[in-house]
Amino acid sequence: MCIRDRLKTIQVLTGALVNIIVFHNLNSDCDKGIQNRDGLLFFIITGIGFGSVQGTLGTFSFERPIYLRERMNKSYAVGPYFWSKSFGEIPLYIIWALIQSKVIYFVIGLNDNNFVEKFFIFYLTLFACYFAGSAYGLFLSTLIPKLEVAAALTPVLLIPLMAFGGFFVNNNNLAFYLKPFEYISLWKYGFQSLEINEFTDLSPELLDCPLRPYPRNHLQEQNFQEGLWTNIYALLALGIFWRVASYISLIFISKPKKPNLSLPKNADQEAKVNYNLVQEEEKNNYN
Repeated sequence: MCIRDRLKTIQVLTGALVNIIVFHNLNSDCDKGIQNRDGLLFFIITGIGFGSVQGTLGTFSFERPIYLRERMNKSYAVGPYFWSKSFGEIPLYIIWALIQSKVIYFVIGLNDNNFVEKFFIFYLTLFACYFAGSAYGLFLSTLIPKLEVAAALTPVLLIPLMAFGGFFVNNNNLAFYLKPFEYISLWKYGFQSLEINEFTDLSPELLDCPLRPYPRNHLQEQNFQEGLWTNIYALLALGIFWRVASYISLIFISKPKKPNLSLPKNADQEAKVNYNLVQEEEKNNYN
């Protein structure tokens, strides 16, 4: 691991500890327990979303001048350079998601009914969020030359997507012209996946709702349109889509420009005029 990866690992551990400190007592009371669980799950997705995007913003920004120079010299093709950069960090996403899952799931005490399956889906969702979020960052990194500009624009671009996640606004209340943006939000799919995983078959010992059919009713009130595995597949698809978009963008900005070897339209006439001037000057000097 390089220094950046070690710092990122420390950041992941710190984020997990913050989750434990804030949400260590989820409370078994019905209303409080539901609110605390909703807040925890969305907070996890938010941390991963912003962290993974910011972590890949500098992937191409720092190396852009060197890369463009070497592309002009045709030292290597775009494909091997991009895909090695893109998929080279996937083992780190696997490690970071596993660290975060083990610390949060065990210490806070999430749904333990059918524990192995629940924990695996929780971990897989976190990994898919890292995979999708890093793809957003790669796309911005290829599209925006300066890291400072990309870092300044990131909150402006991501906060609207976070608002479409289903935590702040019910998805059924979104205006029709905002619907397309909902489907490119990793917050939407990540939050839905964790919610369905947590509130399906939740033990009454963890959430006591004797007078209401919760937590099953809570999922219905959320108006989630996608199922559990659909959300996970959507996250992986977003990660692939934005990586392909980044690859295409990198091809366009790094295509070596051919030098213009054609003569101007009036080149022959100008050459004749210059030749006549030289001849006249030589005659004058001879006389």
